[in-house]
This record gives sequence, C-alpha cells and structure tokens, in this order.
Amino acid sequence: MFRNSSSSTVRGFVEFLDTSTGILEYDGETDVLENYILDQSRDVFVVDDHNHALAGWTAALYEGLFDSRPILVHVDYHEDSANPPEDFKTNLPTDFPTLEEQVHLLEIDEFIEAGKMWDIYDEVINVGVQSHYSDLDQDLYRMKEAIQDSDDVILDIDMDVYNRDDLVDDFDLRLADAVSESEFTSFATSPGYVQDQEEIIEKINSIVAMADRL
Repeated sequence: MFRNSSSSTVRGFVEFLDTSTGILEYDGETDVLENYILDQSRDVFVVDDHNHALAGWTAALYEGLFDSRPILVHVDYHEDSANPPEDFKTNLPTDFPTLEEQVHLLEIDEFIEAGKMWDIYDEVINVGVQSHYSDLDQDLYRMKEAIQDSDDVILDIDMDVYNRDDLVDDFDLRLADAVSESEFTSFATSPGYVQDQEEIIEKINSIVAMADRL
C-alpha cells in the first residue's frame, strides 16, 4: 500500500535534513556539498554522492508530497542498477536514524534498487545512460512523455550526464522543463565523476532558476 504523511508513523523527516530555501551555493572552504540540502520552496533536493538522493525521496514520501506512487525518471550517465548489500533492510524506515543508517550502507549505484525494495516507486525511466547506446534526443522525448502521462514524478538528475559528448543544444532547457513538471527533483553533483563541482552547482542553480520561469 502506498504510504503518505497521513498513514505513516514518521512526522517531519524534512526537519532532520539540512535545509536551504535560497539559491544553492558552493562551499569553497570544504570543496564538497553538504549531503542533504533541500530547497523546500521548490521541492528540490541536492546531494553530492548519489545514493543520498534516496533520503530525499523518502522524506518527500513521508511529507505527503505524492498523491499516488510516483514513477522515477532517472537522468544519468550510468544506470545505477546494482543490488543493495545483504544487510540492507527491505522495509521502509519509520524513523530518521534508521533511514540515515540504511542510506549510508549503500554504494552510489545501489540506491535505485533500494528504492524499489522500499516500494517508493515501481517504474524507472532511464534517460541518458551511456551504456544503453540510445539516442539522447529520443531519451529526452521519452522523458517528456513519461512525465506528461504520470500523475506523480520523482525526477532524479545525476550531473555526470553532462559527460556525454552528444548533448543537444537545448539540454538545459529540457531538464528545466522536466523540473517544472515534476513533483520532486533530486540532483547529484557526483564529485567522483564531475571534477569541477563549483561549475556544476552553478549549472544546477541555472536549471532550477530556468524552471521557475517556465
């Protein structure tokens, strides 16, 4: 059964997450992004290591952001389809310490299957995965169709997708359009795959600002 804030035993998951209600800023002193930054005014969640996006999706679920089980639109250079470790708990956490513990058990390619185990979504639309050898323009068209045809959408964007060498000219705009049409968006800055974190965070700011104008 789909769980929302009216049926869960958890209240205020978001309160435990470091929040920012303004434009995302890069921390030049630490050279890393805080793991949990949630822009509550836009329902945008930004992480560094991609597995932490699962915490944002779970918080959105418990905050009652979705009216039905959402689809996951996963925009990424990699498929991230590995299975979680054996000690990962398959039941959706009912308290934040357990959520945090379980998310930190995951490698950066295990969180999507973990979300399936927790029944957060039951369909994943992959966009931009290099190993699929698919045409990016066709992928983006499928993304738009899926978002239009679905009642609730989690849009998940790994900024390492910018490592593709066939980005279409209006790629940023099409991502911004998807952000504006989705109930919840997570971005991963992926420091292991994106060297210039400051530049990629500026790119996220630009995409979100563009989405606000659509």
